[in-house]
Amino acid sequence: MVNSQINRHFQHEAIKGSPLNLNVVSTRKDDIDCYSIEIYYLQLFTWLKGIGYQMRRTIQLLSLLVIILTFPQLVCSGTGKIGVDVKEADDVVKAETQLRDNDYDRIRHLLNRTTFGATPSLIQQVSKTGIDVYIQEQLDYRNIVDEPVEEKLQALDALSLDSKTLVRAYHDRIKTFLNTQQMSSNMPEEARIRYGLDRLTKNQKPSEIEPLTQKEQFSFLMSRIDYRAIGELQNAKIIRAVHSERQLYEVMVDFWSNHFNIDVNKAIAGPLKIVDDREVIRIHALGNFKDLIAASAHSPAMLFYLDNNQNSVRRKIGWIEKRIRNLAIGFFVGVDADAVNANGDAEGMIGGLNENYGRELLELHSLGVDGGYTQKDVIEVSRAFTGWSYSPFNGSFSFNKSNHDKGQKEVLGNTLNSGGINDGQQVLNIIALHPNTARHLAYKLCQRFVSDRPAEDLVKDVARTFVASEGDIRETLRTIFNSEAFYDPENRASKFKSPFEFVVSSLRLLNADVHVEDQEVPRNLRMTLEGLGTAGNLAAEKLGKARQKSVNWRLVEMGQPLFAYPAPTGYPENSSYWQEPGFAMQRMNFALALTNGEVTGVHVKTSIKDLEAFVPVNYEALAQEEDESLLLAATLASPTFQYR
Repeated sequence: MVNSQINRHFQHEAIKGSPLNLNVVSTRKDDIDCYSIEIYYLQLFTWLKGIGYQMRRTIQLLSLLVIILTFPQLVCSGTGKIGVDVKEADDVVKAETQLRDNDYDRIRHLLNRTTFGATPSLIQQVSKTGIDVYIQEQLDYRNIVDEPVEEKLQALDALSLDSKTLVRAYHDRIKTFLNTQQMSSNMPEEARIRYGLDRLTKNQKPSEIEPLTQKEQFSFLMSRIDYRAIGELQNAKIIRAVHSERQLYEVMVDFWSNHFNIDVNKAIAGPLKIVDDREVIRIHALGNFKDLIAASAHSPAMLFYLDNNQNSVRRKIGWIEKRIRNLAIGFFVGVDADAVNANGDAEGMIGGLNENYGRELLELHSLGVDGGYTQKDVIEVSRAFTGWSYSPFNGSFSFNKSNHDKGQKEVLGNTLNSGGINDGQQVLNIIALHPNTARHLAYKLCQRFVSDRPAEDLVKDVARTFVASEGDIRETLRTIFNSEAFYDPENRASKFKSPFEFVVSSLRLLNADVHVEDQEVPRNLRMTLEGLGTAGNLAAEKLGKARQKSVNWRLVEMGQPLFAYPAPTGYPENSSYWQEPGFAMQRMNFALALTNGEVTGVHVKTSIKDLEAFVPVNYEALAQEEDESLLLAATLASPTFQYR
């Protein structure tokens, strides 16, 4: 049936000599423009692809498009319900849930913003308990039992490793890399040697490379704990987002991870991010902002990522300290200290002011780019944080008083008189509850939960609550959820989903079971490859060629590698960032892969009939369509499912 529809549709469009028209029920011109462009390129795609798997997927993509185009029943309306008619969809939903349409819309909107995707069962639950009770339960997340999720994560043992183990693993990797690099050369074709995938002894030449057996390669890769920890962190984020009952908490963990962004591809910041996630973000996500920003300022991952380990008063280095540096650097990475300019310049001087952390602390973490600070404030804040670093021995926070600038400092009109490590703490006290910090955070939170362009009155109300509650994150959120602006119909289904939000909401809607086991490769190997592949090296090529790909790796291919945004800003909160050419094809491909069972570590447990009340469709019109996976994929690929 579908193939004949494809032929008829293409014959009709060939006569018109124009790209396929998209007949969708949508109030957004961008939807039609984006999908029309995608369909135009899909025509080219079908001419270019040959036979086998790619041809089968091409046919499926075309079939999926025909379902969406031919049956407007599968196109979401502005209310977010799929059906032949908005009123008919409302009637079905009200009959199932026994709710007034207004109650249903409010509950669904609340869940689409405070969770990673509303589900039929969750809507039913909130309809019984009420919105206020649900919000309070989510804010008191510690009282929510989440044992099933923790059981799923038990196998990911690298998540519980301490900083000492993680930094030692990183230093071992660097030492191995440098040793093999010295034995070979820096040529691209010898990259496999440097990454330990091929063997080269001291007596051999690069032309005499002896490849490791597959067993040896697997054994070597699975020993790379630092890379495995990154892969486990990414997969744990997905599992928690899909399965956790503490949905608002996980949404806020995601928000703060983005706000205090750390790119795991920057050297030792990668393995140290495991500790940052566990001991900074997850502990304080629904706590107090004063504690959160202080914890971030003490985070070795953050201090390294924003170069504060290089922030020091300029001073002379003595021979004893130079000797200690030589021994330490040689022990950790196997090179001479002079090779990495660790012994000072020609005058024997080391250090110098590094403004990176001080600038981002003001611009991104607290006051905001228009927060009223000056370049002088950036310099003074950076001086206050000289000496704040981490220990290379155990990866913990350390304060080196020898590197601290002891001079008087003035920040935002306040004289710092505490001295030593307390200079930095005094800066944190000044900025944490500053009115401009309140406004900056209020705007970002309203962007996340309400609208890309939140109303000024709402932002002011939220900022006032933040200041009055002395940085209480839960009370700040409560103001948002209790506002009329939050439920304003204009703000419903107005936020375009990021790839992560789209993928996780798809998994939640289909009641998918996401786990870490892999039938094709050992779990630890997959985690290591994904952690390694995030940096875009040899493992990325291997993972990219695999037909069966995990959720984590599909997110990489969709442009949102987890914990790997390269700039300190983090991924933008403005959702229009994700409406780039190519998004529709990527999402259709994922929808088909998911419903065809081609996503590693995922088992879909929902049929299209399970969604009848939640996403009503005209089953009479689709009675002849036998491929249920296409109907499920069409639900996920429909234009309005891309919005929350």
